[in-house]
Amino acid sequence: MTKYSYDFAVIGGDQRQYYLAKMLKVNGYQVCTHLLDSFQKEGELPVVDSLESAIKDSKNILAPIPFDFLKPELSLQKLEQTTFLEWLEQSMERGQALFAGCIPKSLEEKLLQKGVIVFDYMNRKDITIYNSIATAEGVIAKAIFYHPKNIHKSKCTVLGYGICGKTIVQYLKGMGAYVTVCVRREEVKAQASLLADKVVFMEEMLPSLRKSDMIFNTIPKKILKASILEDLGEHTKIFDIASGSGGVDYEYAKEKGIEAYLCKGLPGKYSPKSSAHLLAEVILEQVEKENIEQK
Repeated sequence: MTKYSYDFAVIGGDQRQYYLAKMLKVNGYQVCTHLLDSFQKEGELPVVDSLESAIKDSKNILAPIPFDFLKPELSLQKLEQTTFLEWLEQSMERGQALFAGCIPKSLEEKLLQKGVIVFDYMNRKDITIYNSIATAEGVIAKAIFYHPKNIHKSKCTVLGYGICGKTIVQYLKGMGAYVTVCVRREEVKAQASLLADKVVFMEEMLPSLRKSDMIFNTIPKKILKASILEDLGEHTKIFDIASGSGGVDYEYAKEKGIEAYLCKGLPGKYSPKSSAHLLAEVILEQVEKENIEQK
């Protein structure tokens, strides 16, 4: 007889979390939700009003991707994220599991010391690759909506050639864009040249940026500073998927009249059901693995 009322507590986040809760329920699991009221119909899923009850009464805690998506929602309950993290650290017990994306390392270490199972989605290569598909489709959807030109035959520059950068380039090339990629290392330049029309090093990127209709930034640091932006024309639009506060000097871009969009949480906005399906598969695989190991 389990001591927990629920198999899963799905807490906060975007529509991915809503679809994830529904999928787990359909699979026969006992699921409760907290801070997901805006996505569901009345009575559709069990709602737990207390964050404390949701966590103490559930075997597995499912927080969002990224983990800091909880911050604005918890502030509605007058809980700052630091307070929530400390409380989570104190409240979770040995045998419980926390699933989320981009979990703070300090929290992960403390929970592991207590015997809590910690699973960070972003440590799974398959999730990051599938996540890049949803991200690429989402950012290109924004580009189509906000730019008056077709993607086809547009001059597009992609900053960075990591997992998301590669996927964005693949999509843009498939739609007939002329694509330049900006990289830092010789090895990455060689890889990018297999797909892109042109590859340049970061220190040589300004001529390409000047000619660009659309710039897609994937680098999580202020790469598009005022000194770069001042040379761009008003026709250029920037779509920034970098984590945190992005890679653009947004204040200067606004002053210059350049449209720059910080595109966060794209999988949850543009393909939440597909993203949730992948997460559900990974979660159930991990839960089954942990159950087998504990027998």
